Amino acid sequence: MWTAKKVNPRIEGLVYRVNVEFYKDGVLDHMERYETTQSQPENWPAELVKRRIQHLEELETFQVTAGDITLPADPVVDTAKEDWLADYSLASRAKMLVDLGVIPANNAKYVALLARLKTNFRPEYIGLI
Repeated sequence: MWTAKKVNPRIEGLVYRVNVEFYKDGVLDHMERYETTQSQPENWPAELVKRRIQHLEELETFQVTAGDITLPADPVVDTAKEDWLADYSLASRAKMLVDLGVIPANNAKYVALLARLKTNFRPEYIGLI
């Protein structure tokens, strides 16, 4: 069982320092130092020590095994969706140019872009725009 003892709490300059001794089954195992530049309650760093003891206890049951590491697969990207969204964005900006009279509505590239949007549209894209 792990226990801890706060040792030598002090302020050095503008830093509040506390040494904490960690005991395993009543025997000193190691010491850690906690520091902060903020004012703290008298029982500081009780919450930090509590979490540290939980980690130490978890390490005791941690199983170390050797072997190959299986890397997670790269996420699958729906390129059709990404392409359609890029075309939609471009068409939206091109529509502004048509509305301003900068390019005619029958511009071949603009017409082809609109046709591509209609051809490649999927109903699930509605929530994306």
